[in-house]
Amino acid sequence: MTQIIKPILKLIYAFVPAMVVLNLLGITLVTSFAMMEIISMGVDVPNNVWLATISHDLVNLSPLYSTIFGVGLIISLIVAALISKFLTLNRYLIDVTAGIISAIIALTLMNTLLGVTPIGASRTMAGLLALSACSGLAALTFSVIRRKTAS
Repeated sequence: MTQIIKPILKLIYAFVPAMVVLNLLGITLVTSFAMMEIISMGVDVPNNVWLATISHDLVNLSPLYSTIFGVGLIISLIVAALISKFLTLNRYLIDVTAGIISAIIALTLMNTLLGVTPIGASRTMAGLLALSACSGLAALTFSVIRRKTAS
């Protein structure tokens, strides 16, 4: 029984920090893009309002953001593990690429299924790439912690 539980706990131990990175970076980015749009309309946004909005969004958007991007990240990391058995590329590179692709797929699926882009930051190429980079960094976090606990 412990032979099954121990590997699962190691995966959870690596995935939880990856989700923290994903949420902190992604939600901060989404909120910052929204704040920059407000500023571009000529509205003055004080720093304390900006930080309060980020804090509010971190608390209130984390469940939805985790669901959307976390599920994609789980699927992409499973696919990356399978692909790495056939490719001799660096495993970190495979995991980061999978994380980036997972965000692009999640955002594209939402746009296709809902007919709108519900995450404002992803409406521009810069926002799409930045959100994808957040998922890539989360995948890298998972990969680094996973390799350290495996040895």
